[in-house]
Amino acid sequence: MLRIRPLELELGPAPADLTTFAREVEVVVEADDDFRRYAASFLVEVCSASWLADRAASAGWTWGRRRLILGTWDEARITEAITSLVHESGATEWLGLMRQLAQYLQADELPVA
Repeated sequence: MLRIRPLELELGPAPADLTTFAREVEVVVEADDDFRRYAASFLVEVCSASWLADRAASAGWTWGRRRLILGTWDEARITEAITSLVHESGATEWLGLMRQLAQYLQADELPVA
């Protein structure tokens, strides 16, 4: 059975403008089962809806994959959203969890072990 440890999030200081922001957040996922210990690091862009709208308006378009979009900067809400993504995956093995998270979080390559 896969046991997921508490997540480590590198949020950094709050942005100067809590309503218009974008930044990459590092998410460290650690887990273990009866035989192994696993760890992986992902990046997710956390941005505000107003930043996203400004970007789309100025360029005429924008991409939306691998972004967590918030109304305002809220560390508790960021932590809640990312934690729920990891813990509600329902994965029972590491590789399954990594495949599911790769749909939302950016990794250079899929971490296996």
